[in-house]
Amino acid sequence: MSGITVTGTYVSSRFSVCPCCESDEFETFYLNEFPRIIYRDTDFFFGSREFINTLVSCNRCEFKFQNTMPSEYLKFYSSFDDIPPDHYRSIKEDYFRRLKNVVLEHLLTGDNIKSIVDIGAGDGTWLDQWSEVPERSASEASEKSLSILGKKDIRIVGVDEWQGEQFSMLSMLDFLEHVEDPLVALREVYSSIEDGGYLIVSVPKMDKIISRILREKYYLYCPMHVSYFTTNSLFSILSKFFQNDQISVFDAPSHRFSIKMAARWLHCDNLIPKWADFVCPIGYSANLVAVCKK
Repeated sequence: MSGITVTGTYVSSRFSVCPCCESDEFETFYLNEFPRIIYRDTDFFFGSREFINTLVSCNRCEFKFQNTMPSEYLKFYSSFDDIPPDHYRSIKEDYFRRLKNVVLEHLLTGDNIKSIVDIGAGDGTWLDQWSEVPERSASEASEKSLSILGKKDIRIVGVDEWQGEQFSMLSMLDFLEHVEDPLVALREVYSSIEDGGYLIVSVPKMDKIISRILREKYYLYCPMHVSYFTTNSLFSILSKFFQNDQISVFDAPSHRFSIKMAARWLHCDNLIPKWADFVCPIGYSANLVAVCKK
């Protein structure tokens, strides 16, 4: 931990300079002197700002981060069970199908994707959309997700095993916001992308109008997210590795959701009866997507 000046007070910090724009000017975005203790998986993954101690914001690019990492947080990922019920699976598949179509629009004509590795692959629904790719690999920490991946025609690689290989495409969807140092993570994955290959990144968009209005009350400020990106900060950190004209950052397709899926962020999903758990006809675009060519 290094030190920075935050609103006039010298405090210990995860970063001495912003990992995105290298500014050393920060301010306190949110301070909770008595955060709630994280006991359960649901506290970590779907808990509110009440479980967060401090959020710090870069004054230049608005990158934000939890200044104090959640205690022993890695254990929650190995036991995480986010395998959707059958009636939710179609929602997830539909989103990834539309996301793939948008990504393909940003790939250069004639590009031949021969291999892909997905970091934080979950149950492999994203990789399922790329069945035409000869070599598909997945890296995942959740034991439940690994059991699902093991039944698919997808090669499972350990958390560090993929780093010695190169791939035509490397994807990190809803991953970068979970790591302690996103700059280090990007440096590691960059070397595993072959020349002419692609990096696909997706993170929550924290410069949406609704997130600016709600500030720390916005639902995606939660214990599992330790880094928070705006359009500007995401582009800035990616430009450390890729040429500016080879980076496209855009809003993700809208994601449909059910009433019960939304209610779990409010810790009241157990109050929603099955007959009331319908899918909202209008989806919500919560993420940014970046397509980068090496």
